[in-house]
Amino acid sequence: MQSKIIFLWFLFVFCFLSCKNPIDTAPEFDIVFYTSYGNSTESSIHKVISSQNKPIILNFWASNCFPCRAEMKDFQLFFEQSELETLIIGIDVGNQSNLGTKNGAKDLIKELNLTYPLGYSEKKDLLENYGIIALPSTVWILPNKKLYLKWTGILNKNTLNKITKDLIKNTNN
Repeated sequence: MQSKIIFLWFLFVFCFLSCKNPIDTAPEFDIVFYTSYGNSTESSIHKVISSQNKPIILNFWASNCFPCRAEMKDFQLFFEQSELETLIIGIDVGNQSNLGTKNGAKDLIKELNLTYPLGYSEKKDLLENYGIIALPSTVWILPNKKLYLKWTGILNKNTLNKITKDLIKNTNN
């Protein structure tokens, strides 16, 4: 019984510390792309959002995160088959989460033959700024830089499609 109380106490403290005021605007950060995006290998998320004028899907992942690896195939299929007006960008946070390295990320991208935009950021507080407490996590951002939805956990192509279609429907209304 005592171990159950201690567990619940730690769970409460963890939830309390990880629950911050929700953010409503996508925090700015610089991206270095593993493969060139447009005419550049570097940009900032606000520049990407502003230049696209369409919703952005940010997927936070790490090369040693096995659920991240599993969902990346569905992100690739979504990228290849989607006629939706969105842009997917995978953000490698292996260095910030201690779940990977840049070389590990490059190897994974090659192994899975990923072609959607993938990059990383050196910003140390990136995960905290986006309220990311677990990987994988995905954030949908509206063209006005407002956050639409944050999803923690693995996504499959069907769920990704449904959420993104709802986003576009709500954006066009």
